[in-house]
Amino acid sequence: MDQTKKQLPTFDDKAEALYYSPLFRTWFSLVGLCKLPWNDIEPANNWEIYQGMEAAKVPEHVQDYCWLFEGVTGKPLAWEKLILESEVVHNLQRLFNLKMGYGTRKHDTIPYRAMGPVTKEEYESRKERYDEQLKGIVRGQH
Repeated sequence: MDQTKKQLPTFDDKAEALYYSPLFRTWFSLVGLCKLPWNDIEPANNWEIYQGMEAAKVPEHVQDYCWLFEGVTGKPLAWEKLILESEVVHNLQRLFNLKMGYGTRKHDTIPYRAMGPVTKEEYESRKERYDEQLKGIVRGQH
């Protein structure tokens, strides 16, 4: 959203996305619904009604998921309850990861190997390092 579409121009926008995105994704997983309509489909009249809001913040999308939930379960669901339910499970997942020894800053990095090499020449210039790193990962010694 930010790097390709420049939809998060301010720090507050970025912070809000970092809060809501994982919660919506967790909720979709909980109820077995696809995130495609929420994430990628904008209403035809988005520019007129919602001033060009990105799909993730269009109230119509969130309400559609609440209606889907009600249609399947027969129980009404307000978007605030959707977020609260998801937040509880998301935090439980995070606590479980911490209990299992994951989820710290140490684990919140991209593996060096994923960042390079990007060219054949770069790989060949440090072939031994890259090969040893891959062997360590395969052996479980990352």
